[in-house]
Amino acid sequence: MQNTSGHGTGVQNGLPRWEALELLPLPICLRNGVRVDVEHATDDEFTAWLHWNGIPFHGLSEWSFDSKCAIINHVLSNGLRPRLIGPIENCLEFVSQLFEVVDIPR
Repeated sequence: MQNTSGHGTGVQNGLPRWEALELLPLPICLRNGVRVDVEHATDDEFTAWLHWNGIPFHGLSEWSFDSKCAIINHVLSNGLRPRLIGPIENCLEFVSQLFEVVDIPR
């Protein structure tokens, strides 16, 4: 499958592999009423986001940028559609296709 969307670089299981610059700014939780993105989420917040989305995993208690991106890419390549905290301004098309955006009041 050729990627013509301008997003993702490389193909994994027939699906594009998304780069850190595309994944890290995605909002995954609220902290004190403010949306927190993948990059700035604590290890506990990222782990809670995985559990909230029913993503089974074992092992890691510390998450690097690379490991966060790797597990998100793995989840997407397996057809899961994890939730993000919305609304997301200037939402890129790939976000709405691959993720469920949940509007949670702050």
